[in-house]
Amino acid sequence: LAATITEGIYYWREQPVHELPEGEMPTTHSDNYQLQTKFDETGKLFGLADSDWAGDSVKRKSMTGIILMLAGGAIAYKAKYQEVIALSTTEAEFIAACDAGKIILFFRSLLEDLGIPQEKATILYEDNNGALMMANAQQPTRRTRHMDIKKFALLDWVEQDLMILKTIKTAENAADAMTKPLGKQLFYRHADTIMGKRVPQYVLR
Repeated sequence: LAATITEGIYYWREQPVHELPEGEMPTTHSDNYQLQTKFDETGKLFGLADSDWAGDSVKRKSMTGIILMLAGGAIAYKAKYQEVIALSTTEAEFIAACDAGKIILFFRSLLEDLGIPQEKATILYEDNNGALMMANAQQPTRRTRHMDIKKFALLDWVEQDLMILKTIKTAENAADAMTKPLGKQLFYRHADTIMGKRVPQYVLR
């Protein structure tokens, strides 16, 4: 903490406000990897969800990791062991996506009250194709019928166009940092995303 006491989260406007003091531009950690996912739509909320299946070596519970982003930086996060024992990676990811969906609904309502309505479906990035297909294609499989009914609320939210799940590579999913310890390179890559150090395209135009 002492080494990062000057660190903060960066949020980005489309146009600068000249009445405010000009600060230094953030610098990202050196990384030869180029992110393919562009998180650059101004004023639009989006989320990232991930889980570490059976990461608890004692009770074999899975860890949920959630990040909500707006204006280039994180505005909410969650890291918590899941209440039920997931029997597959897909189930653990689906539970994490449902938890992320509840947080998204809360912030959509909050932003509406603040005069920043989210007219389009909020994108939730997920790196598990099974969970993504279940939510978007409305196709729960036999292996997941035993899951708690409340988890299938996610299907209803997608059907109402409140949110939509999109795929993202695990190497680019910043929520991965909320579920387990990472190597130095991955940790700093995700930290730069969470802290808003990546300048959005709408700022560079």
